[in-house]
Amino acid sequence: MARFLGGSLRAATLTLTAALGALVVLAADVAAQYALGFPLPVGAVTATVGAPLFLWLLLRHHRSGVAE
Repeated sequence: MARFLGGSLRAATLTLTAALGALVVLAADVAAQYALGFPLPVGAVTATVGAPLFLWLLLRHHRSGVAE
């Protein structure tokens, strides 16, 4: 996503990656604190969202047949 927004400039991509990562963790923290009425560990929320996303990316890469 950062590469899409920042183009091919490495400095812009790095900066956007850091900013987007901070926003994701902030959103996970807010969700962890207020979603169920009692606080959850932020790692549990990020893992719940991140694990399926990671598996989807792996499967998409595997199905595309792209060699490393």
